[in-house]
Amino acid sequence: MKQIFLSTLFTLLVFQGFSQEINTKQWTLFSKTTADWCSLCGGWGWNFQKQLIDNFENKNTIIWALHTSTSGLTNNTAKDIITNLGGSGQPRFFESQTNMNASSSNIASKLEDAAAIVEFNQLSDPIAGIGMTATIDDNKNISVSADVEFISNAEDGRFYLGLYLVEDKLVHPQANQGDNAIHRYVLRNSLLPSTFGENFVNGPVAKNAKYTVQGSLNNVSGSRENLKIVAIIWNRNSDGKYLFFNANIVNVSQLSSENNPEVGYKANAIFLQDMLKINFQHPDPVSNIDVQLIDMQGKIVFTTSVKNENHWEKTYTLPVPTGTYFLKIDAGNLGSVSKKLIKI
Repeated sequence: MKQIFLSTLFTLLVFQGFSQEINTKQWTLFSKTTADWCSLCGGWGWNFQKQLIDNFENKNTIIWALHTSTSGLTNNTAKDIITNLGGSGQPRFFESQTNMNASSSNIASKLEDAAAIVEFNQLSDPIAGIGMTATIDDNKNISVSADVEFISNAEDGRFYLGLYLVEDKLVHPQANQGDNAIHRYVLRNSLLPSTFGENFVNGPVAKNAKYTVQGSLNNVSGSRENLKIVAIIWNRNSDGKYLFFNANIVNVSQLSSENNPEVGYKANAIFLQDMLKINFQHPDPVSNIDVQLIDMQGKIVFTTSVKNENHWEKTYTLPVPTGTYFLKIDAGNLGSVSKKLIKI
């Protein structure tokens, strides 16, 4: 019988672990509705957003800019979220769904209000938190895996998870700022078909319940260093409004085919039909190496351990379905890596 051997180039990335660490903080969402032609958006609105970022960027906050339908930086995702916020005109600033009623004459007092909200949320225990990894490959394709875990019981709610591409330090004309204005945290697109994402569960939800949502986006523009992924849990009301529930934001990491210098070993893998072949190299024997194969739903489909070996190659028979998998190799203090592979 003719044997067909199919291989794939694996890409390498260091994670703390494949199962994303859940962020257990309550986040705050600040939204600015804006337009590139709007002089007030490039005036007091520009200044207010800058001060929000300067004061609260590292305090579990999302501070993004949503461009209206007439702006050169608009997109359908931003327009949908602006519609969900309600009202008209720009610039306007919202905390969650609440219009902050900011203006050129009250920036100082609104910053005080924002500080009080952020501080209150930092001291609050959320009902659910999000853990997330985001990677981009050499072809500018982004892949995201997000875990939602309920930290306490939720008696009611229709919960959605949205995944969004945000670009920071985007150079684009802005009235009152010039042709080379540097825009901060601009919402660019959704990674899911629906703006408000996937309805992953409806209440009641028990404490410790965990759900995984994955999204992707192809042919992404912009420098990788400026790309962020925002995940937002929305709670959909009976009137169809999506209410902010909690969030997280992560940088987009580069997948590379090169060996990662942050780990102390070399590891390669390949599928040969139903056989998974793994090669591991280290100068000295490693006391314990844990190996897991995980599908795109986050389910562990294979696990094994290799003890007290350094140079080894092992083959495992795995009649798993065709598709995309992650192979996690954890060598303790030598580091943990995940390799993305496709079984054809």
